[in-house]
Amino acid sequence: MSKAFDRVEWPYLEQVMQALGFADGWIKLIMGCVLSVTFEVLLNGREARRVTPTRGLRQGDPLSPYLFILCVEGLTAMLNDAVTRGSLHSIQICRKAPKISHLFFADDSFLFLRATETEAGKLMAILQGYEAASGQVINLQKSSITFSNNVQQRTRSWISQILGMIEVEPSGEEKRTSTRSTGWNGGNLQPRREQGA
Repeated sequence: MSKAFDRVEWPYLEQVMQALGFADGWIKLIMGCVLSVTFEVLLNGREARRVTPTRGLRQGDPLSPYLFILCVEGLTAMLNDAVTRGSLHSIQICRKAPKISHLFFADDSFLFLRATETEAGKLMAILQGYEAASGQVINLQKSSITFSNNVQQRTRSWISQILGMIEVEPSGEEKRTSTRSTGWNGGNLQPRREQGA
C-alpha cells in the first residue's frame, strides 16, 4: 500500500472498531487520540499557522501500527466474505492444512486465489472497494503476481493485465519472456565441425 499511515480515513477507522465490537468508551478514547493532532508550520522561525489534518495516523506513534492493523481488518472481512460466498477460492497445501486466502504483514500483503479471469476481476473489485472505503491506495507499481506451473501463459497474461501487475517468478525475480534460442548456448547454434583424424 502506498503511504499507508498517511491515508487512513478516520471515519473508516471508527466504523471498523464498531464492527469489531469495541466498546463505545474505548472507541471514543482512541478517536480522541487520533483526532487531537495538529501541526504548527514555522516560517522564518515564527509560527505561521496551525494545520489540523483530516486523515492519517501519526508516524512514530506507538499506537499507529495497531490502528493500521485494525483498518486492514476491513479488507480481511471483504476477502473472507468473498471466500464464504464462493467468489474467491483460497489455497490449501495439503488435505489437512488450513485454507489460506491472504496473509498480511504490516503494509505488505499476500493474496491467494484461483488463476481465473473471474477471480482476478472479483479481487480487483474488492481492492477498489477497500481503497474507496479506507482511503488506502494499492501501489500496483510495487505489486506483483506469481503463478503455479500449471497455469497457461495466455491465462497468466490476462490475469496480469486485469490486476495491472507484473508477473514474477516464485523467487521474486521478474519473469522474462523466453525465446526459442534462450536455452541454447552459442556452440549449439554453430555449424558442426568435422573432427580431423
